[in-house]
Amino acid sequence: MHCNASHARTFLGSNAGRSFLKVPFGVAHRRQRRPANRIEANMNSHPISTATSLAKTSRFVLLSLAAALSLASYQPVGAQENGQGTRRNSLTGNWYVATGVPVQPGQIPLTALQTYFDDGNLMEESNSTAIRSLGHGSWKRVGDRHFRRTFLTFRFDASRNFTGRSERLATLELSHDGQTFTNLGGFINVYDRAGNLLSSQVTGPGEVGARFRDELPLAPGP
Repeated sequence: MHCNASHARTFLGSNAGRSFLKVPFGVAHRRQRRPANRIEANMNSHPISTATSLAKTSRFVLLSLAAALSLASYQPVGAQENGQGTRRNSLTGNWYVATGVPVQPGQIPLTALQTYFDDGNLMEESNSTAIRSLGHGSWKRVGDRHFRRTFLTFRFDASRNFTGRSERLATLELSHDGQTFTNLGGFINVYDRAGNLLSSQVTGPGEVGARFRDELPLAPGP
């Protein structure tokens, strides 16, 4: 079929009012819709790439959740030693102590009450008939359930004259349940009132301390 100039003018004239010419179906390239987000874009990608991306996302979410739970359950060391933790890892509190010192028949066994403060200080009082002051000293942890204790007392004669001082040092081992301790040994130094060493005695094991009860066994009221 031959197209002459007359036919061309007729075709162009009849389509002059149109903005575009229709292209036969199947020839035109359809415009693809842009994915709404990154996840949809990944879903339109290769199946293997999509599975890998989802696996990485899931792993990141799980790791983030684990980290959040770890932070939520974390407690500083100080906080972990509150309550029952303190009783199992510290001497803090009051202790009723059987000194283990031999006594003569008819004598009352020598016992003591020791208070260990959480700042590392301590005080000690006993039922000894010797005229002396309260014991004042300090304590610290030196190992797993092992502690070093030292305290000083002033000594007086029957007329309340100052005669010197004594210094006691001992290593204590705390039981696993934190309810008792055992004196593993130490020494006692005795000084005169001028500060001269009079004697130094090694002390063996024998002293045992029991954590004081929370409530005293008070006698019933009237």
